[in-house]
Amino acid sequence: MLTTLSAVNVTSVQTALQMSEVLKEITHRSEELSASAQVEASNTLKDVSASLLTVNTKDSRDDQKLKDAANYLFNAVSNVLQASVQTRAVNTSVPEAEQSSVSNQLLNTVENLQSALLFGKEPDDEPMVFTTHSATMYINRLQTESLDGTAINISNSSSASFVLPTASSLSVSGIDDDTVDIRASKQLLSDSI
Repeated sequence: MLTTLSAVNVTSVQTALQMSEVLKEITHRSEELSASAQVEASNTLKDVSASLLTVNTKDSRDDQKLKDAANYLFNAVSNVLQASVQTRAVNTSVPEAEQSSVSNQLLNTVENLQSALLFGKEPDDEPMVFTTHSATMYINRLQTESLDGTAINISNSSSASFVLPTASSLSVSGIDDDTVDIRASKQLLSDSI
């Protein structure tokens, strides 16, 4: 199934949404994802998330579909991440190159999702937070004038929180129309990849 999905060319938000939902569902049972399936899934996740950077969102319905697709993809990332940790716990003979490939593809997927969600995001809107059983992702865009002392806190999560320093200490100009994008992600599993 993963091999078939990897061959689909995503050219619309609707196709991305459908692919994302399927990826979430077929990775749901992480204990059933072999090491090779994790490699295939992580490559497909990276490709579908990259397509979100190029699909055209024409109206607010497409914006919601993009957010929904990103949510499904982030859930699939979480599922593959959990499978990877479980596989390493029971099978220490999984090649390092495979483990590294899965980790890199999942990181690329998260970066793509963050970039896609930041397209068109207005400064100082509510932050977007995606939380799963094994990972959390935070995305926000702020005006530099409102940057000083802004607290970054994910409610209902065990994730760390922090306060942003002043714009001048970050070498940000502070010009009214400048914006700063904030991206954060955290793995909630005890093992790290």
